[in-house]
Amino acid sequence: MALVNVFKQMILNIFKTDWIVFLGLLLTIWSLRRIMRTKSKLKKKLEKMPDNPDWVDDMRRELHTAYSIFAASITLYPLLGMFGTVVSLINVGSVDFSQMTESLDAVKSNFFTALTSTAWGIIFAAVFKIFNAAFIEPEVEDDLDRLDEIAEEQRRDKKVGLRK
Repeated sequence: MALVNVFKQMILNIFKTDWIVFLGLLLTIWSLRRIMRTKSKLKKKLEKMPDNPDWVDDMRRELHTAYSIFAASITLYPLLGMFGTVVSLINVGSVDFSQMTESLDAVKSNFFTALTSTAWGIIFAAVFKIFNAAFIEPEVEDDLDRLDEIAEEQRRDKKVGLRK
């Protein structure tokens, strides 16, 4: 029952300061879409192998950049959670301590609000870290390895072509 109350409070605090952590979702979703779009473009290029030899380097750079942004967005969640915590705790400074009982309730409320933003940051970081390890990173690494192989083949073909 206590855990249900914690999650209920976390949901309620989304509109107080926890929204800061949810801003990270925008970057994460954007970077995931960019990865998927790049992978789709790569699949099309692998089917018809363009004549332009620079496409491999361009695709590798594009995929690596998209993945780097995604990986960085995961590490931002705890930082955004801490920022939400700091913002909530700054609100404690505005509490009027002339009425001690009400003041303690206000401090307790602000402190719990501060902790929920940290909790959201940890939850999002853990979920996306697992998602990355299970689905994104292995595929991206395979694609980057494949692009390296193609680049090496192109270099070999170019050397062979120069010798003839």
